Amino acid sequence: MMLSIRAPINSQADRRGSEEEGTMGIEHPKYKVAVVQAAPAWLDLDASIAKTIALIEEAAAKGAKLIAFPEAFIPGYPWHIWLDSPAWAIGRGFVQRYFDNSLSYDSPQAERLRLAVKKAGITAVLGLSEREGGSLYLAQWLIAPDGETIAKRRKLRPTHAERTVYGEGDGSDLAVHDRADIGRLGAWKIPALRLRLHLRKTINPELSIGARMRRRAPRNHHRRERMVSGPVNLRRQSCP
Repeated sequence: MMLSIRAPINSQADRRGSEEEGTMGIEHPKYKVAVVQAAPAWLDLDASIAKTIALIEEAAAKGAKLIAFPEAFIPGYPWHIWLDSPAWAIGRGFVQRYFDNSLSYDSPQAERLRLAVKKAGITAVLGLSEREGGSLYLAQWLIAPDGETIAKRRKLRPTHAERTVYGEGDGSDLAVHDRADIGRLGAWKIPALRLRLHLRKTINPELSIGARMRRRAPRNHHRRERMVSGPVNLRRQSCP
């Protein structure tokens, strides 16, 4: 596993505070952001929770104020959808196992995560397969340093074969959140979402966090491509 501590990021909220206090010029307070590039505990919810908590604790110990996880880190991306047909995946037990190991917001496992974030005292952006009722959603949860939920976001339109696993988001969760400690925080997937935020006259985010899964083609082109833990993208916006 690898936990990357990115270069400190300036907070517009902190700059505004400095200006209000009458500081000459513009000061640029900084904070560290931890970006997770690690293999998940595939199809194992309890192990996924334990690994996520360990990474949160490591990030906090290294001085990060925010940690961002890849897409579907809990319980791992459903790579089986790219291996064969949906009928094959059902017959092999992948579908049921993936559903059973996805995370419900009101579950004891989710509460463990919130308590871990509160103990660490940092902001966490979690990528996960969210289970609600009989459906799964490709989701991001934004958890504040006090353990409270800032927001839950669901991918609007799952990509290609992902639609055999995940339902569609309804767009009601598209928002930017003004945080005193790290500035305006938003999540993004495609440029159209950013347009939607502007059309809704929402404040432009200072820090946008996007996570995705990347396919890596094998060296032998006769073999199937394999899924790897994709990058987490941090976009520091230039805001007036």
